[in-house]
Amino acid sequence: MSGWLRVFRARVLGVFGSRRREADLRREISAHLDEAADEFERQGMPADQARRRALAQFGGVTQTIEAHRERRGFSFFSALRQDLSVRTREIGIRLAFGAHSTNVRALVVREGLLLTAVGLAAGLAAALLATPVLQSQLVNLPATDPVTFAGVSILLIVIALVASYLPARRATRIDPIATLRAE
Repeated sequence: MSGWLRVFRARVLGVFGSRRREADLRREISAHLDEAADEFERQGMPADQARRRALAQFGGVTQTIEAHRERRGFSFFSALRQDLSVRTREIGIRLAFGAHSTNVRALVVREGLLLTAVGLAAGLAAALLATPVLQSQLVNLPATDPVTFAGVSILLIVIALVASYLPARRATRIDPIATLRAE
């Protein structure tokens, strides 16, 4: 399997298994924190001071996890999922006031496709500006091959559509009353 295909496969699998892996990782870090705090307590440190020292000791681990979170999946998908988790209350209110879940899903997908369109326009403009440089690197293919540009654009739109729809579908399955009570 080629390198880019292996990375692509890992990223796709990372999107779908990230919650479970992240929960496993948090449990493991918590267990190590408890173990370190217990060790400091055995050395005669008060419990609250031992916990703070253990947290300070493991601070670099949690910072590393947060810094590399986006590398475990598609950053667009992860960002959209994070945005929807923040907007859960808004979605709950919309559903509580009678908005149909299809309309809410369409709103979220529309926003995702709008972001994709802006990125796609910027990417196509950059690609067209880079054609003089790329022309010398391409063999038997013009730098402005319309089939390639169209194919990549369609692929990106399909990926954005799926990446927008899946979190939107999950967000509209929430119980609006439970969401309002939680806030």
